[in-house]
Amino acid sequence: MGISLLKRIMSLAAAFFVALPVPMVSAAEKVSDDIFYDDFSGLVLDTDKWLIAEKNRGGTPDFEQTGFVVDYVKITPFHESGDSPQHEFYPDNGRADAELPKGWLLWHSYKNYADLDSKLFLRTPDGTVESISGDFIHAMNGCFGRSPEQFAFMAIDKDADEWDVYLSDHGEITNITGNSGFRNEDPKFSPDGKTIVFKRGHRDINANDFVYDLALLDVKTMTVTMLTDDTSEEAMPCFSEDGKYIYFARYTNGIGSICRLDLSTKTSETVLGENGVNAYYPIVGGDKLYFTKWCSADNHCDTIICCDGGKITSMPFDSKMFDCSDACPIGGTVSTIGEAAFYDCDKMKNVTMSDSVTKIDDYAFSECDKLESISFSDSISYIAPYVFIRCGKLSKVDLPSALKTITFSTFNGCESLSTVNVDSKNENYCSVDGVVYSKDMSVLYFYPDAKTDKRLTIPETVTTIEAYALEEAKYLETITLPSKLEYIGTEALALTGAKTLTIPESVNYLGSYCLYSNTLGTVIFKGSAPRRSGSPFNTRGTYTTDVYCHFSDTSWYTFMDEFTENVNWIDLDAYPDGGIELSETAVSVKEGEELAVGFRASPDLSDTLIWKRSPKTIRTVSET
Repeated sequence: MGISLLKRIMSLAAAFFVALPVPMVSAAEKVSDDIFYDDFSGLVLDTDKWLIAEKNRGGTPDFEQTGFVVDYVKITPFHESGDSPQHEFYPDNGRADAELPKGWLLWHSYKNYADLDSKLFLRTPDGTVESISGDFIHAMNGCFGRSPEQFAFMAIDKDADEWDVYLSDHGEITNITGNSGFRNEDPKFSPDGKTIVFKRGHRDINANDFVYDLALLDVKTMTVTMLTDDTSEEAMPCFSEDGKYIYFARYTNGIGSICRLDLSTKTSETVLGENGVNAYYPIVGGDKLYFTKWCSADNHCDTIICCDGGKITSMPFDSKMFDCSDACPIGGTVSTIGEAAFYDCDKMKNVTMSDSVTKIDDYAFSECDKLESISFSDSISYIAPYVFIRCGKLSKVDLPSALKTITFSTFNGCESLSTVNVDSKNENYCSVDGVVYSKDMSVLYFYPDAKTDKRLTIPETVTTIEAYALEEAKYLETITLPSKLEYIGTEALALTGAKTLTIPESVNYLGSYCLYSNTLGTVIFKGSAPRRSGSPFNTRGTYTTDVYCHFSDTSWYTFMDEFTENVNWIDLDAYPDGGIELSETAVSVKEGEELAVGFRASPDLSDTLIWKRSPKTIRTVSET
């Protein structure tokens, strides 16, 4: 189900007919010849905006608001072949201009169902409308998957002459139920985008009719698992918000009831069923269930019903005079953006979240290479690893006050990110000049890849440099580590621009590849051999690093024996501690004679040592 992050919006498509009473309508925009957008912002309603489709012309609008909010709708309404017009009434009075929110719109339209002339349309946020075509006819009932570039729909295979489910993924359309010998209809994605539930039908000789059951398709493996097997017709399935249940319509003698299937136990129960009253098309919006049902056994006008826990209510626009059917909630209150929800969404540029969002799971926005800005909810408390990995255009991030946990590998590969700011009211983290630390400044968590400073002196309060903290800080040429530093995490100092690093005596732990680099020529250890997890050095390449340590300290023996590849071990005992020693302290030289004076210098001075000629009034010294 889609995630609501700014405002609740609902779309309606007419399976029979859709219309609204005049007093309810305040503004409308014509989206196409078939689809209208209505704004009810002046009313106190659960939902204040709707998409309207006219009878026998427009259907199943699915709305995705990439340029407007972070999530998109994964649910669309249905059209049934037996639809018949009732009390058709299209009020125009009271309509004014209304602006359709930016987003992706997916819908179908047909003139005559029996002519198999339905076409599926996709509208982009800039208003461009594309007709979806391929080796199929009568396409309908599209639903978005985990991004606007992925959606499923049903259509008739031109060659096999059977209903099948099709998947469009970044423009490539595949028949994912082809040549099955069944009718495959009514597809809906699971919340994580990994499976599609649909109805599968076959001709039953004994019943002399089609029998429909529910089936589940694994999007990765394309394997199909049957969920039901009985004589009733099960149709129009959709997942619950948490993916644990499937709501569907079960038909008995042509009358539908709303049921729920528990995926863990494979048992079902009836949510609503009335004698002689048809109920169909269940759809989930946040923590609420919507469905369509007749007014009564005698009045077959469709109404939209909202089931909120044990409370069942009709919508304000329902009427006994005309049909309102096939609700499509765009939104609902959601607290979590799920794993890989927007993975590789290559058209999304901006993301804004509402205060209902408190958690973002792994890879949610990873590899969104057009993403330029992210506005977090003030309520965000958890950001998982790799959420924004390789978002190449993301340049600045502002972390909110409520954030309690973030793994900063979430920004790995964000090559344009130069600043990360933390709200001053945050109790767990703080930022100094775009660099993130713990609130007490004892832990350095993250240094942005695109920060262009050439020198960094890490504050003396820091005792821990977390994993990946300075990884790929390629502009840094000089890094001064604090004298009380104890812990350097996995790849924490990897691939920086530094040529020399001095590891303080206090350091007692080195993470894997924490010193991995193709520019780091010198590493000086001032103390004993630290504990380590794997090699801290560049054993994955050919670049060799000179590593200085005190051979007199026996703790280094095992360390040196274990790591020999691409490492040149040098005895630090042979060099003065932090200074220069000359081979001569005083010499006498006759005029015209030459004298070579040798010296030994601490290796950590190699980048800063400069020879200067002495004043000529005293002596002349050759720089060679």
